[in-house]
Amino acid sequence: MLPCGKRAVTCSDDQLLQVIDISSGRTLNTIDTGEPLRAVVCDGNNAIVGGEGGYLRQFDLQTGVEETGGFDVAALKKRSPHRGAITCIDLDRDKKRLLTGGDDSVVALWTAEASF
Repeated sequence: MLPCGKRAVTCSDDQLLQVIDISSGRTLNTIDTGEPLRAVVCDGNNAIVGGEGGYLRQFDLQTGVEETGGFDVAALKKRSPHRGAITCIDLDRDKKRLLTGGDDSVVALWTAEASF
């Protein structure tokens, strides 16, 4: 559930990231990421997803555009410690640190270049 309490974000093996209105159950936005997804964390405007390939990607929930701000996701793709799917993600309250866990039993702590 997003911080506003009115929307939720889901991800799945069908490669879709979906924003859903809680009260109506209506899908507000669908983003095709092109990769089976296993985990998602959101701050209300952006979502960071972890997929089968062990990499993180960041999307704007309104536009569906893959973002490069906040966490340097391009750099994370080059140096991900995961050797398998990312299965859980958590973001600290300051939105400056991200914790990931994966199928490979690795837990990684990331620090943002700038908060998003």
